[in-house]
Amino acid sequence: MNKKFGMFLSAALLTASIGTGTALASSSTTPESNVTVQATDTGIIKPFSVILDTSYTYNNGQGTANFNWKYAGHDETVRVYVKNNSAKAINYKLVSPLGTNFVNTTLQPGEQSTTQHSFAGQQNGNWTLKFDNSDGSVINVDVAVRDGL
Repeated sequence: MNKKFGMFLSAALLTASIGTGTALASSSTTPESNVTVQATDTGIIKPFSVILDTSYTYNNGQGTANFNWKYAGHDETVRVYVKNNSAKAINYKLVSPLGTNFVNTTLQPGEQSTTQHSFAGQQNGNWTLKFDNSDGSVINVDVAVRDGL
């Protein structure tokens, strides 16, 4: 088989498998290099959802943000990102719908935190991110929450 045609056929088969969502394996060997290239495509594309992606400013040294996570029938990895853009250290808590603290930490000015959690049916519902500081100064944070990772 012509080398260019064989490479074209392998690329076409992989492209077709991505478009149809079917699993496909492709293998080709070039006589000149005696190298075998093998690729497998499961056809599974796992998208993620942006649940929350915003900035908050709290003028009195405390505040909360909320997001709602809905159970989709299977466990999911959820990533929570928080960055302290304030001039002072802040306390940050991530609280589950059942009142459990999943995160309880202090972030220094400019510091960020990214945590990953495996959510199941018990974590279904309204989550709260709580922020406060010791002197009542302005709190400014960036927050992003994504699931399906």
